[in-house]
Amino acid sequence: MTPFRPAFRRMPLLAVSVLSACGGPEGGSASAGGLPVAAADLHCWIREGSPPSSERPSPLGETVLTLGDWHGKLCYGRPSARERQVAGGLVPYGEPWRLGANEATTLLVPFPARIGSVAVAPGAYTLYVTAGEGAWRVFVNGATERWGVPISEEVRSADVGSFDAPVTTLEEPVETLTASWANRSDRAGDLAFEWGDMRVVIPVERVEG
Repeated sequence: MTPFRPAFRRMPLLAVSVLSACGGPEGGSASAGGLPVAAADLHCWIREGSPPSSERPSPLGETVLTLGDWHGKLCYGRPSARERQVAGGLVPYGEPWRLGANEATTLLVPFPARIGSVAVAPGAYTLYVTAGEGAWRVFVNGATERWGVPISEEVRSADVGSFDAPVTTLEEPVETLTASWANRSDRAGDLAFEWGDMRVVIPVERVEG
């Protein structure tokens, strides 16, 4: 049997069409001219032939980012601990981890943005991390529409940039990986990931193009 070899699309970093990058339907509310995009027009990519989310051990999660009239979306698989060790186990220390399950964790930003300290053009970007006990190194990557593993040298060659995000300890453990959004202003907010006893925050800011 021929092994499955995931293909991926690399998103250009210059002059990206919002509709093309974020999956909005033709004739929708988005335009390459920089108009706000409705959250409903941002579609998560699902690998062809995949079972519905309800039948997956790690269901698909979607988190909407709201920045004034603008919206972004995080698409990610939601693994559960099921009595397994999360920190240093399911989230390995010192090696790349997909920051989710199934398809690569993807952040759709139909506006110029800063993800952590990484400036990006409008488009779709995947996220993965290298975890440590006190901080995670978060990588912003241009290889989209791909399975989350392997994080190969080919995938890593599409890295746009990276930054460190500190780990804080939760008082109560979280069974299933959960991403949430909290605004700090109409231009900036925090994308928080919680799993096990770990909480990591990724700042996202809409910037002028």
